[in-house]
Order: sequence, then C-alpha cells, then structure tokens
Amino acid sequence: MPKPSAKIPPDDQRRVSPNFITEIIDKDLREGRFDGVVTRFPPEPNGYAHIGHAFASLLSYGVSQDYGGRFHFRLDDTNPEGETTEFAEALAEDFKWLGLKWDEHQYYASDYYQRLFELAQELIRMGKAYVDSQSEEEISENRGTVTTPGNPSPYREQSIEENLRLFEGMVKGEFEEGEHVLRAKIDMSADNMKLRDPILYRILHVSHYRTGDAWHAYPMYDFAHCLSDALEGITHSLCSLEFIENRAVYDWLVSTLFGEPRPYQYEFGRRSLEYTVVSKRKLIQLVNEGHVSGWDDPRMPTLAGLRRRGVRPEAIRDFASRVGVSRTNRTVDLSLLEFAIRDDLNHRAKRVMAVLEPLKVTLTNYPEGQLETLQASYWPSDVNREGVRDVTFSGELFIEQADFQETPQKGFRRLSPGEHVRLRHAYVIRCDEVIKDERGKVTELKCSYLPDSLGEDVNARVRSAIHWVDAGTALETEFHLYDRLFSVPDPDAGEGSFLDHLNPNSLKVLQGLVERSVSDDCADTRYQFERQGYFWRDPEGSSERLAFNRIITLKDTWGKAGKVGKAAKKRPQQVQPSKVATGVGEAPDPVLSFNDEQKERLAKLEQIGVARDDAVLLTENPQLAVFLEEAAQTHSNARSIAHWIVNDLRRELADDSDLDSLAFSASDLSQLVKLIDEDVINTRAASEVFEEMLKTGAAPHIIVKEKGLQQLNDADAVRPLVERLIADNPGKAEAYQNGKTGLMGFFVGQVMRETGGTANPQLVQSLVREALS
Repeated sequence: MPKPSAKIPPDDQRRVSPNFITEIIDKDLREGRFDGVVTRFPPEPNGYAHIGHAFASLLSYGVSQDYGGRFHFRLDDTNPEGETTEFAEALAEDFKWLGLKWDEHQYYASDYYQRLFELAQELIRMGKAYVDSQSEEEISENRGTVTTPGNPSPYREQSIEENLRLFEGMVKGEFEEGEHVLRAKIDMSADNMKLRDPILYRILHVSHYRTGDAWHAYPMYDFAHCLSDALEGITHSLCSLEFIENRAVYDWLVSTLFGEPRPYQYEFGRRSLEYTVVSKRKLIQLVNEGHVSGWDDPRMPTLAGLRRRGVRPEAIRDFASRVGVSRTNRTVDLSLLEFAIRDDLNHRAKRVMAVLEPLKVTLTNYPEGQLETLQASYWPSDVNREGVRDVTFSGELFIEQADFQETPQKGFRRLSPGEHVRLRHAYVIRCDEVIKDERGKVTELKCSYLPDSLGEDVNARVRSAIHWVDAGTALETEFHLYDRLFSVPDPDAGEGSFLDHLNPNSLKVLQGLVERSVSDDCADTRYQFERQGYFWRDPEGSSERLAFNRIITLKDTWGKAGKVGKAAKKRPQQVQPSKVATGVGEAPDPVLSFNDEQKERLAKLEQIGVARDDAVLLTENPQLAVFLEEAAQTHSNARSIAHWIVNDLRRELADDSDLDSLAFSASDLSQLVKLIDEDVINTRAASEVFEEMLKTGAAPHIIVKEKGLQQLNDADAVRPLVERLIADNPGKAEAYQNGKTGLMGFFVGQVMRETGGTANPQLVQSLVREALS
C-alpha cells in the first residue's frame, strides 16, 4: 500500500498545533525515514465512542491531514466477547459525525485473521514463539514480580513441529478454552514485564460478529494491533500513555517480522474529564442497569449522547484543541468543554422565548379578543445582524413562575404586586391582583399593560425585562433539563461504587410552552431560549408533541454553587479556556496564566534540573514543590526526586495537605533516590522500599538492610553462579551459542532467582554473555 508524499506544513497552517509528536514527524521526514505520513485510529467495537476517543482520534486524523497523508479507521475486533455489529456501525457513524474522513480506508482487524495466523506460524518456525500449556494461574505466578524475574515455562523449549501442531489445533477448536496459549519467546527476566513472553493467542469458543465460527483462537491486542499497523503501512501509531510499556512488544514484533521501514508507536498523555467516567465497563453498567436510557442518553459522555443532547461536532473539535497534546496525563475541568459548547452556540443559536414553568397572566385592560403581531429580532444584542420573527401578543400570556414573588426578597427586581416590568420585545405591565387556589398556591396574575410603552420609555419605574409567551398561540412543549451525571469531580475516588455519586438532579422534565416561531425552522436548529439556556429539538422525540433538550445552561452554575469539593483521590489538573489554540495541538502554555511568584518558582525548579512537565505540575501544587525543595537539599538529583513525587507520591495523597500526615519526610525520599543513584538498590527494589516507607515511615536504608534488598554488584561474587548454572544446563548453553539468544532470559532468570532478585540484571547479562561467548 503506497504511502502518500508529505511536506512539513508551516505552523500557521496546521490543524494540530506544534507539539512533541509533530516534532518527531518533522524529524522523520527531514531525515528521510518516511516519505509520507499514514496514521490510524483503532477503536474496539465493544461500546460507543466517548469524549476521550474524540481527543485521540482528532489528533491522529489532524496529523495525517497536516502532512497531506492518509488516515485509516480500523475496528480492533480481536475479542469476540462483547463486540457487535451495532457497536461497529455506531463507531463509524460517530467519527464521521465528528468530521473524520477515511474514504475507502476502513478496515477491521478481523480482515487480517488469516495473515496474522500465518505470521504467528512464522514466529514459531523462527523459534520465537511457543505453545504454553500451563494454567492461567501458573503463567501468572511464573511471570515474576517487579523485583524478581520470571521462571521460564516448562514448554518453552518444545519442538517447532509440536508448537505448530498445537497452534493449528487451537485455531481449529480441538482444545478447551485455557488449555493452551501461544506466547512470544522474548525475555523472562526483562525489567519490563510486558516482555516476559507475552501471550499472543488464546482459545475462545465464541462466535465472531463478522467471521462467525471460523476461528477458535483469537489474537491478543499486542499481537494484532502492531502487525495490523505494519500490514497497512502505518508510519506513526499514536496512542495514549497507558500503552507505553506495550511499545516494547510492539517494537519486537514488527522488527522481527517486518524489519524497516516499519511503523513506530508514540504515546501522548491521556485526557480525563471531571464529573465523568469513560471506562467501557462502567458505561455498560450504567446502560444495562437502567441508570441512563441508553448509550445515546444526553447525560452520557459518549459522542452519541452529546450529539443527541444537541452539541455540535465543531464544539468538540474546539474543546480538543483547547486541551492540547502533552506527554503527561491530565484531568480536564468539565467547564472547559462547557465553555467550548457555549462559545460555539453563542453565534449560531437564534434567540427565542420559552416558558418552562408557566404562570398565567391576564391583562385586564387589553382589548378583548385582540391579537397583535409584534416583530422581535433573533439577535437582539447584535444590531448589525439580520433576522426577525413574528411574535403574537394578546390579553392572556404566560410568564415564568420564578419571575413573580408575592413578597419580594431583597434585591428581587422582577414582578411583584404593584410593580412594573417590561415584557421582552413588548409592553410594560403592572401586577394588580394575585389569584390563588384553595391551597394558597398562586395560579394567576391580574395585570394591566401600558398601551404607549411598546418600545418606548415610560414614566413608571420599570424594574427589569422578563420573557413570556402568548397563551393562545404558544406550543405545548416538554423540556428536558440535563445536568452533570455525577455530583463529584472524580466518581471513582473514595469508598463505595461510582454509582454512589450519581447526581439525582441530572435530569428534570418540565411541561411548558415555547413561542410558535420554532415550528417554522428545521429540526436541527439550535436556540437560545432567553434567560434559560441553549436548546434543540430532541431527535428521538415524538412527532405529536414537541420535546426540547437543554444543551447547556447560559452560565456555569456549578462553580458558583461551590459543588466542587475534595472528592477525588487525585486532584484534577485544570486547563483554562484559551482563544489562542486553533487546532488539536499543544495545550496552551500554562505559564501564560502563572503569576510572577509562580513563574519564579517554575524557573527555579527547571534550573535545578526538574523536567518541564513535572516542574509545571509542581508549580501548580506549591506544597509539593516545597517538599521537593526540601528533599533536594539532602540529595541533588532533583529530576529523579520530582519524578517520584509526581508519579508515585502524589497518587497516595487526597490533596497536598495530606503531606502533613505522611509517614516519612522529604529527606527520606531523597535518600531513597540516592540509594538508586549509587546502585545500592535497583528500581524494582525501590518500589518495594517506597511501599514500606508509606506504611511504617522507616528510613529507606533500614528497610533495605532488614529486607535484604541491597543490589549485588560484585562481579566476582556473581560469576561463579553464572558458571555453575551454565555447567548444569549444557544443552541450553549450546543452543544459545547456536543462535537461540532468547535463552539469555533463562540464565539471567536463574541467577536472579538464586540471589533473591538482588543481583544487578545488567551485570548478570554481561557475565552470561561473556561466559557463553
């Protein structure tokens, strides 16, 4: 499949603002690694697309367009459990709605099942894959831990012929689920546990929505994903940060089976959203348990839900550009999405009037039976913009119940007995009498109007203007008022289930009235119902009765209500709205919003060696920055200390004030980093020490001594172990010397096991290589 030619675009013509990924692509093109750019987006068809998918897909799509490249849409359907035609079709519809175009380049991982099977056979023939007949529990146990190497499977060295026979039987359905798996033969002592002979195929006796019962063993994500990229000629495979450790498997597989040129994987920071869950398991639970009406419920974070609510794709694209691209994960304030939605609608939504909770008004001095037609602008705040509609006026009207108070509170400026208000686009009226029912509820207001007040100043004291509808011509309407589905920023934080944080007021249904002019517009017209919010007609509503969904309120009422509290395990990083960003690119530099004190702190952190992203986060969390500065006084490696604070310590804190109750001090953390820097312990042992520090507060060197975690770096002490193990396994030694270099993992693993995981793995590999050379 030929790659399109590419040129590096000028910065001001990019959809994706310059960022670390575009810098990589620019370098690749300048150095001739690729002559074109091909990207892809591979959602799994086991649910609907959500807002996180929007960010990731727009990045891959925007990059391909900027370089005149090609974009592929590929359904990653390698797990038949839960994958359906409905989901596959919904995903394609959602991303087309979002604005992505792929022409004929829509693919399915299942398109490649036969070719993937053949590639797996090729790995077996190369001696780089084997069928493992251990149980799932045995495989997990023998994989080792972050501080101890794994044990090789007893099936790791069985013959190529036997592996081919068993693998073919797996795909034909000759074995039970769990009886066998196909594994890559890489390195059971690798620090990256993903490389410890990852599983490539597993048996599933499940019918596939596209291939039926033709296959009984299906490829794992790590196998199918990278090889599908290679088969399609992808150049830059962009994915979120949780796949960073999978990259080693990606590189091993494509290098082993394809060589150069080949695709390369690059990871960007994931974007989470406050007041939201995007886990498919949790979204499925919301749907299946009836907490929402379906995948397209307007409260859901799915693209289908946002579309039904009335959000335009332009707003989501703008939101993605405001969020930007970085190397770190961030939780985005939901108000940023809401800002983008309002900003998009403000210039597009016609202004009309609707009354959501009606209160009848009778004008006692208005001529009986008279119906007046007034003209009102669709854009009352923009005198240069054309567009008017007819609004009927009579002696019977409806206003909002909230616009009347019989005994007005201090500061209330709307209608009350004896007071005047102006009806929007119409006359001034005065409340003369209040009618109540037997329970004392106000049911009607008797008012008088000022005939000469239409568009004119009057002598009466007019307190404000309120909206209204004519009782005789207004259309009965059901209003769906949607709000945030969850009542806390991080529904996953704290004790209990995320369902415990569902917002009971996330949907209100009101029966009211809207002016008749809306019946003249097409169904997808968005409106600003004056003083109420932005609305559009529910596309799933009945044809007999109007139903309008509130897309969003006119203002952010959550911040003012103080509903954002200490609910999250990790406090979210807030990204403020910016008018600068025009494409899906680098997030607006947070330094732009820093005050002088913050800028000074940031400069100081960078000066002592802290990485940029860590320095920004620490500047935004001053108590953590102080903790770092204290630690750096004991050991000068501020960069590594900051990394531990940002990636390990911070996740243990509900907020920065919890530093006061931390079991260990800043000096203790710096001593832990010092032990690593001086090769006293390796990083795997350091993780164990850190966990113990959190529990007991003991000094790191004491924990190392008590647990015997000190790294063995003495070559003279390790060499005899290496030589003995080689002597005890002459067959494996000979096989290694004959080209089976994967056996390096066996020898390293044996040494690491005998030393309790304390030997320096790099030293062990060097000694094994020396002894077998």
